[in-house]
Amino acid sequence: MKSLSCNKFQGEISANPSKSHFIRLLLTAWLYGIELEIINPCAADDCLALINILRKLNSNISNENNKIIFKPGSIPKTKLKINTKQSATLLRMLSAITALTGIYAQLNGSGTLLKRNFSDIIENLQNLNVKFLTNNNLLPFTIQSKIQTPKIKIDASQSSQFLSGLLIAMSKSNYTEINAKNLVSKSYIDLTLETLKSFGIEIQNLNYEKFILKTINLPRRVTLTCESDWSGASFWLVAGAINGNLTIHNLNLNSKQGDKIIIDILKNCGANLKINKNKISIQKSSLKPFEFDATDYPDLVPPLIPLALASDGKSIIYNVDRLTNKESNRLNAIITEYRKLNANIKLKNNKLIIEKSQLKTAQLKSHNDHRIAMSLIISSTLTSTIKIDNLNCIKKSYPNFLNDFKKLGGNIHE
Repeated sequence: MKSLSCNKFQGEISANPSKSHFIRLLLTAWLYGIELEIINPCAADDCLALINILRKLNSNISNENNKIIFKPGSIPKTKLKINTKQSATLLRMLSAITALTGIYAQLNGSGTLLKRNFSDIIENLQNLNVKFLTNNNLLPFTIQSKIQTPKIKIDASQSSQFLSGLLIAMSKSNYTEINAKNLVSKSYIDLTLETLKSFGIEIQNLNYEKFILKTINLPRRVTLTCESDWSGASFWLVAGAINGNLTIHNLNLNSKQGDKIIIDILKNCGANLKINKNKISIQKSSLKPFEFDATDYPDLVPPLIPLALASDGKSIIYNVDRLTNKESNRLNAIITEYRKLNANIKLKNNKLIIEKSQLKTAQLKSHNDHRIAMSLIISSTLTSTIKIDNLNCIKKSYPNFLNDFKKLGGNIHE
């Protein structure tokens, strides 16, 4: 349990690298046997889990002068044992990749991942006539055959990650078309397609319902830069708006990452924003309440809670049901912990209704969820001090978050 406080966020930081982009870069290079140099690599736990997996699969990976040098090894022909640790992203993508390419594998994990229901993966594998073993939609999964349907059709209403895996692997299969229905988190598919294009693989996107392989022109070696993470940066942008004067560097305003929509949300709230190329400055200002549909942006809900609590009036976040099956039941965690802080927050008909509140001190739980922990830490500036357990979970996506918190004026005590 640590005590945290911050009278005002002030200073400058560089945004952390995106684990979503890093994972897509490394998976693509591995699958197609491409030597890859990654500038601005991500050291989040999910990324380290992938590096560990690929090293065990004969790849050589080194970190030289803050660059990842990746040299792929041959993929073993025997059944693979892959531990994705606590990364649902890796689990879903690798389930799709192994099923499409016939790389038979047992996929497992650790920690909270062992408790999560992955019925979305199971249902798609069943509909694609893949032979597999599982334990009531829980890990481990054992993929025993390739996809056996004439056409690939999947339901992407729970997550876009399985579809991303299929798109990454499509050029390694006999399939040239993938059909998806009810797709959520469309921007992550944009990021996948943009990543594949940087490797010379072009896939046509027809209204996020049909994806057609167009061209393949693979390099033997390529140098690419991992983008900075809009999801992580959103916490600091909110921090500046509610009680700060800070600048965040190295954010790509042309990124395909959907969470850059945080800029539009803040502008609509009346936040004092200044954007100069890849630098964003933001200061405390009087904030108006907002309404936001979280269907395609579930990771933005945690940073939007402190924004809503500091805005004058009633804010509403719609379509929050996808938060129930994350690293924690994120919806329950938000309501439980913020009510301890005296927040006026309630759930009604799949929407969160939040009113401006005077927060009080409290002892809080992170629920072993990185985004819950970061949200609560940002909210510490709205009260005198808070106490939170298990902050190590933040390393899942943002290993330097606590260092940046202190750099921007935060205090941490045992």
